[in-house]
Amino acid sequence: MGIVSAFRAQFACACLLIVLVALPLRAEPIDDYNTALKLYEQKRWEAAAKGFAGFVKAAPQHPKSPLAQLYQGQALTHAQKYSESRVVFREFLKSHADHPDAPLAAYRIGESSYFLSEYPAAAAELGEFVTK
Repeated sequence: MGIVSAFRAQFACACLLIVLVALPLRAEPIDDYNTALKLYEQKRWEAAAKGFAGFVKAAPQHPKSPLAQLYQGQALTHAQKYSESRVVFREFLKSHADHPDAPLAAYRIGESSYFLSEYPAAAAELGEFVTK
């Protein structure tokens, strides 16, 4: 092998390496869910909420998507972002009214209204929760 051939081989390998390094690594959506769950367990509420929201957006049909939406609302509640959590819980109930955790979402909607000092709305929402 001559010097030119060896250089071409090295150059081709270097170009291939550059292309491979430049390609973005794609994680599976469940990896995003698991990362958000770890953040939730660490009580890093805002980061967890953001992670769950990203998972739901990236994989809305994934079997874990409803649970991720519920965790997102819970994380926002823990972060005392009641207005945002109420929106998430309302969306959850619209999409997953028959989910086993629907009562939790209904309760959290009323609770969020209460913490926002929206007492008439809280009374109505919690009253609806109690009668269901």
